[in-house]
Amino acid sequence: MQMIRSSRLLPALIAIAALGCTRGTLPVAPSDPVIPPSAGTALPPAPGLLSAVGGAVEVQLRFIAAAPGIETGLFLASTRTAVFDAPPVAVDPAGDVLVLGGLTPGSQFLGLAVRADAGDPWRPSGPVLEAFVGAPLYVDPEAAPGGDGSSPASAFQNPVAALVTASIFGGNVWLRGGDYGPVSLPVFDGTFLSGGFGAAFDLETRDPESQPSVLGGGSGQAVIGANGGRVVLDGLRIDGGGTASLGVDAVEVELDLRSVEVRDCATRGVRVRAALIGDPLGVRLAGCTLANNGGDGFSGQGVLALEVFASRFEQNVQEGLDIDDLVASSGATARLTVLGSVFESNGAEGLDVDLAAGDAGAGGAFEIDIRDSRFVTNNLAGVLVDIDYEASPAWSLDLEVSGVVAWGNRGDGARFDLDSTSTSFVHRSVFAGNAGDGLEVSSESAAGVAVVSTSSFVGNLGAGLRASLGNVPVLASHCVLSGNFDGGMRSDTVTSTAASCLTWLQPQDFTGISGVGSGAAAAGDLLNVAQAFLTVEAAGVEVLDVDQPNLLTLGVDAELAGDDVAREVVAISGSLVELDVLPAFVGVPTVLAAFGFDTGVVEDHRLVPGASVSGDGMVAPGAAAVDPGPHGAPDGAEPGPIGPLGIDAYRLARVFPAPIGSLASDALVRLEFDRPVLGATADDTSVRVVDGAGVALDPIVAVVGGAIELTAPIGGWPAVVYVDLDRQLSSDDGVMLTAPVRVAFGG
Repeated sequence: MQMIRSSRLLPALIAIAALGCTRGTLPVAPSDPVIPPSAGTALPPAPGLLSAVGGAVEVQLRFIAAAPGIETGLFLASTRTAVFDAPPVAVDPAGDVLVLGGLTPGSQFLGLAVRADAGDPWRPSGPVLEAFVGAPLYVDPEAAPGGDGSSPASAFQNPVAALVTASIFGGNVWLRGGDYGPVSLPVFDGTFLSGGFGAAFDLETRDPESQPSVLGGGSGQAVIGANGGRVVLDGLRIDGGGTASLGVDAVEVELDLRSVEVRDCATRGVRVRAALIGDPLGVRLAGCTLANNGGDGFSGQGVLALEVFASRFEQNVQEGLDIDDLVASSGATARLTVLGSVFESNGAEGLDVDLAAGDAGAGGAFEIDIRDSRFVTNNLAGVLVDIDYEASPAWSLDLEVSGVVAWGNRGDGARFDLDSTSTSFVHRSVFAGNAGDGLEVSSESAAGVAVVSTSSFVGNLGAGLRASLGNVPVLASHCVLSGNFDGGMRSDTVTSTAASCLTWLQPQDFTGISGVGSGAAAAGDLLNVAQAFLTVEAAGVEVLDVDQPNLLTLGVDAELAGDDVAREVVAISGSLVELDVLPAFVGVPTVLAAFGFDTGVVEDHRLVPGASVSGDGMVAPGAAAVDPGPHGAPDGAEPGPIGPLGIDAYRLARVFPAPIGSLASDALVRLEFDRPVLGATADDTSVRVVDGAGVALDPIVAVVGGAIELTAPIGGWPAVVYVDLDRQLSSDDGVMLTAPVRVAFGG
C-alpha cells in the first residue's frame, strides 16, 4: 500500500459512511441534477448575432465575433432571404457591440458571416435577426404616473400600458433597467420588447448585463404571454421566483428570444406551442440562459423550425430543452438547429426531441443539425433523438451531429432511437466519461445506416459506441475507442463495421463488428492518453472510493468523467483516493482516468513517430499508407468543436438493400450519398468489394442518378460481402469522401 500523504482520508471515510454511500450507491436521488466541476463547460466560440434592437433610424447589434485570423462580416437587408446577397455593411468591427445608423424605417434583417481570407466566400454563422426601425415607446419604473411613453421624460411607468398601446400598430417598446416586480405581461403581434437601457434610453450605451430589466412573476402565472403572429423579446431577465408558472408562454407565435435569461419558474422556463399541421413556425433563441426551472428549460411542441444559438440550458429539474413532439406535415420540413450551446446538469436529458408525423399525407421531413455544443453532467442522456413516426415510413429524418462534446452524463452521452426512415452522421465529436454508452444507436424494424467518423469514445461505463436492437448498423470511420468498460464498439443484432479505427485499453475492443484497417494501439503509440480507467463507486467530501486503486500511482494527473480538468492524486489508502481538487459534487458511478506525471488530462490521439499501428488504416492497394484513428481521416483532427469555418462533409447516406443480412444472389446494390458522386472517381480503387475471406469480387460498378450501383458478379453474390468505400471517392462538386467506410452484408 502506498503511503498516505493526507490526514483527511479517515474523516472522509467516516463522511462516506454517514452519507450511506456504500460502494455502488448514489449520494443523491437519481432525479437530482448533477452539479458539475467549475471548468470544462465554456461555450464554444461560435460567431453570430446575440441581439438586434431597433430605434428611430438605427439598430444596436450585440454579437460574438470570430477569433483573430478569421474575418467577421455584418450584413443587412430588407428581407430575411436576401441578407447575404450584398456585401457586408461592416467588416471586423471593434468590440462586440455596434450601432448602425441612417436606416430606413420598418423591418430590417441582419446576419453575421465569417471567412478565412479576403476573397473567400462568406460563410453565415448564427441566426438572422429582425429589428424594427422606428420610434419606440419608453418605459421607466421610476417615471411619474401618467406618461404617454412618447419620450424618456414622459415614459410609461407600467409596461402593460406600453404593450397595450403597441398592440395597435406594433413596433418597439424599450424598458429601462430596473426591477419591475411581479408582472404578467401580454405582448402582442408585431411588438419588439427590449430591455437594458439606461436613464437616457440611448442605444449606444444600452447594456442588458450591467443594467438589467428584471421581470418578476406572480404565483401560478406566466411572466410574459406572447400573443399573435410575431413577437421579439431582447435583453430581458425573467425571474419566476419559484412561483410563476412559466417565464414565457407562446401559442402559435413566431418568437425570438435574444439575450433573455429565464430562471426559477415553477414549471417550464419557456413554453412554445405550434399547430400540428401546416408550415413550420420559426422560433429562435440567441444568447439565452434557461436555468433552475421546475420543469423543462424550454418546452416545444408542433410544427417548428427552431434555431438555438449560443444559449445555455442548465440545472432545470427536467430536460434542458424538450420538444415533444416535433411535428412535420406532409410536404413540409420541420427543423432543429443547435450551434454553440451548452446543456448542463439538467435533471433528465440535456436535449430531448421526439419526432412525429403530422398527418396522413404523402410524407414530410425532419432536419436536425447539432454543432459545436456541449452536453455535460445531465442526469439521463446528454442528447436523445427519438423517432415516433414508425407507422409513417414516408416521413424521413436527416440527422447531423458534429463538433459535439458529451461527457459526464449519467445515462448515455447520446442516444438515437431511429425507428423509421432516417440518415444520420456523427463527425468530430467526443463522448467521454458517461455512465451509460458513449453513443447508442437503436431501432425497430426499419433499416438504415448510421455513419460515425473521426470521433472519440473514452472512458464510458457502458460501451463506447453501440448499435443495440433493430436494423441500423453503425459504420465507424477513423474513430478512437479507449477505456470503455463494456467494450469499445458493440453491435448486438446486426453486423456493424469499423474502418481505420483505433482502440486502447478496454476489455473487448469489438463485438459484432467487421473491421478493416482497425486495431489496438500499443503502449506509447499515442501522444497523450489515460493509462488506467477506474470506476468511482462512492464519493465523500474530499475523497473517492474506486474499484482498482492498484492501477493508480501517487502524483499522476487524473480527470473525472472526461471533464478535461487536471487533478493530482495526492493520497491512496485501500480503495480510497484523494485528489488535490474535487468538484462540489461527484455523481456516481463515474470514471476516474489516470494519466502520467504532469502530462495534463487532455487527450491527444496523434500517433508518435514509429508507432506500431502507423500506416495500418484502410487503403486502396498501391495507395499511400493511411493511419488509423481521427488524425488519419481525410479531414484529420482531434475530435471536438470544429470552429466557425466548419467543414464541407461528404458522406454515405443510404444503402439499398439495407445491410442487415446476406444479399440475394442477383441483388442490385445501390449506395446513395448526401449529394451526387463524381462518376470518374467511382472505380475499383475507391469502391472495393470482397467476400468474407477477403478475396476480391468483380461486380459491375456504375454511377446511376448520382449514386453508385453494384451489379452482382458472375456466379452471384456470396453469403458474406464487404463493400469498402475509400477516400478517392468525391462528390460532383469536388469534395473528398469525409468518412471512408465498410458496408457489410452478412458476416
